[in-house]
Amino acid sequence: MVQVRTFDGQKVKFRVTEMTDEGIGDGGAFYRYAEMESLRVEDPNSQAAESTANWVLGILGVIALGALIANSDSVKVCSPGPCPEN
Repeated sequence: MVQVRTFDGQKVKFRVTEMTDEGIGDGGAFYRYAEMESLRVEDPNSQAAESTANWVLGILGVIALGALIANSDSVKVCSPGPCPEN
């Protein structure tokens, strides 16, 4: 995906289907490099890696919470002074 801003103020976002020495297009429209004020290319994998990292961290968090809950019966809080042994 690319985002093109032209000198006449157009701002369009499209998937490139054709590319020449003169410009790029999406099959329906063609934009010449000489008429572009800016051209930004988006990395299609950037969000996929971020999403994968979020899933992995979420799963690790759930596992850690499960381990904490499973071991919670061994935690004793006695106030004041020593806990009685059972």
